[in-house]
Amino acid sequence: MGYESNFTEKIYDNVYGFIYLTKEEKELLSTPYFQRLNHIRQLGLAYFVFPGAVHTRFSHSLGVLHIAEKMIQRLKKINYELLTEDKNKDKYHKILRLAALLHDIGHYPLSHTIEASYKESSLFIEKEYNEKINPLLHKQANTNALTDKTQIAKDFKSDINASNINRILYYSEKMKEIEDKKYHHENLAEKVIKSKHFSNILKNKFKINDDDIDVICKIINGTNDKKEYFILAKIIKSNFDADQMDYMIRDTQNTGINVNIDLDYIINNLFVCKRTFDHIEREVPCYSAKALSSIEQFLLSKYYWYSNILYYEKSYIVNFIARRIYSYLLINNKIKKFNSMENIEELIEKPEEFFFFNDAFFWTEIEKIVSKPNKYASIIVKLSKMLINRQFPKLLSQSDFYNILKRKGISSDIQYQPSINLQKDMKEMIQTFKKAFQDDEYIVPFPIEKEIIKVSSEESMGESKQYNNSCKKPSRKDLDAKFLKNEDINITTNNITCKLITVSSIQQNQFLNLFYDGKEVKLLYIFRLYDFSRYLGN
Repeated sequence: MGYESNFTEKIYDNVYGFIYLTKEEKELLSTPYFQRLNHIRQLGLAYFVFPGAVHTRFSHSLGVLHIAEKMIQRLKKINYELLTEDKNKDKYHKILRLAALLHDIGHYPLSHTIEASYKESSLFIEKEYNEKINPLLHKQANTNALTDKTQIAKDFKSDINASNINRILYYSEKMKEIEDKKYHHENLAEKVIKSKHFSNILKNKFKINDDDIDVICKIINGTNDKKEYFILAKIIKSNFDADQMDYMIRDTQNTGINVNIDLDYIINNLFVCKRTFDHIEREVPCYSAKALSSIEQFLLSKYYWYSNILYYEKSYIVNFIARRIYSYLLINNKIKKFNSMENIEELIEKPEEFFFFNDAFFWTEIEKIVSKPNKYASIIVKLSKMLINRQFPKLLSQSDFYNILKRKGISSDIQYQPSINLQKDMKEMIQTFKKAFQDDEYIVPFPIEKEIIKVSSEESMGESKQYNNSCKKPSRKDLDAKFLKNEDINITTNNITCKLITVSSIQQNQFLNLFYDGKEVKLLYIFRLYDFSRYLGN
């Protein structure tokens, strides 16, 4: 009997039917930490546009557990040694299930929307800023003497407090250089999991130790450095993992966007094969060539997911408005709780308080804005009222779009509709587009550039690279680190060895070419113009 003999509990899911759990896992779901996810919608404010998109991080986490278990059972079926012969096989099984269940335990209200606010505002809510940089901004008359980091911060704070909608919604790309990565939801997940209160729950219920908890966190954030967990970790964090499979299926089903993902067929073609990295053979997860068309269908569906759900014209802009309102609140010290990582960590140890760090927390802040408008900038009040009245800025039509570009003297190469493209001058085109509208009172440009799939080249992993006296060969430690971080999709024709999906000889003339051109991944890019005059005009 394997670990699955402990699955004595079940919960019904609208996507997969019954999902089976251990008694301890079911009890974990009832904690305030996990119940908090029941009040965080998976797609933020997308339900403004897609009424069915009210599914939560709670249901998504259960879905990831379900798919991860399917992949574990597949590995057992092909006699993957770690799960069939090792005396600790049940422990590996248990830890992977916990990683699947807890991978989103650190999500913020409105999911990625408010996470982005904390990232871009991180410099302003840290002690270093409040104690050192902020006084400097007030005292220093000669801005040329400011450090680059401080100048970027000064410009951003000025933009977020501007009366011009363009400056509020758009800012210098340099801000990304000083965003604090510790506000990433996976890092917050680690804070939750390793907190004294939550870690004691895990230790007592699941009979695991601090080392096991550290492994769970590293599997979730993709920094796993234990070789025995390499294959298992890829189930949770890779280019083709249980997380992506579930949100693709769940998000499309709940929004009504029609895509087809052959989940069972893909998983039933999962193998563990050998691949050569710098002339050293390593075991990696891979898929039979028979599943190639299903994998390509999944990747094509991912394009539709980005363009028709995540970046859909109205849901994207309403989430962006919410993001900037919250950034304004953070930067101007308008939020009294959960206003820094230090404060969040304190409240994590108080589960019944941390529970309320969910979507309702965001709406409580919006209520404060509209009920006491004199305490907030006029434009922030107007944007908040747009949210509670479900008002969207007007997306300019194709003819209006091109007429305005013509008046601005912008190249007609910019396409109105979303497109997959590989253009060397894309970044320059985006900067030109943004700059042309920076002084506009109501017309706001929104160019979006996104890499849909991340695909390595064989050379980037050193599979064909030859070393000579002038080229230092990487150390075994460096190779191991590179190997453990690799997230490639691999294809096998003989179930023994495999190659990267992008260079496999069987890949010729397949749909994947839509996303890949030589050694470069094509980008999804979208250019839009929104008119805010109806709601922001006097």
